[in-house]
Amino acid sequence: MKEQNDDRPSASARFAVFRGFEDELRWAARSTFQLDRKSAAELKSRDPLVTRIVSELGERRAISVKEVLESFETFARIRRRIRAAHVADLCCGHGLTGLLFAAIERRVERVTLLDRGAPPKAGLVLEAILEAAPWAADKVRWVCAPIRASRMRPSSWRRQESVRSP
Repeated sequence: MKEQNDDRPSASARFAVFRGFEDELRWAARSTFQLDRKSAAELKSRDPLVTRIVSELGERRAISVKEVLESFETFARIRRRIRAAHVADLCCGHGLTGLLFAAIERRVERVTLLDRGAPPKAGLVLEAILEAAPWAADKVRWVCAPIRASRMRPSSWRRQESVRSP
């Protein structure tokens, strides 16, 4: 029986957004280093808005390379299956995946980001998204509450008039 090379991604594991990671940049997919200007410049995408968001995130050193890749890839895979006006990102942490829906998916009118609390640099992630995609500001609602609050009706969640840092 012939052994497979475990270093090669399977067809289902290929990167949808940053295709360069299938080859020479595979190391970054496991990186815990903060995204900075230099590493952001290496993340090339066909979509200029994605490139701008990554650049803004790199300027702020707000999130790790690994988290950026995970969020963009999750967004790309979910986006194909979900067509909704309201998207909720539960256990959102920095909220990048949900923020990508607000910034990139034009059909999305509202994004609810829900978590017990926000990480210290979540405000920088939000700032980066709003610099690259200012139209996202009116779409985003942060809800800092225990996850069990997700069973509540959205009308009972603490509302914010405009997006603010968590």
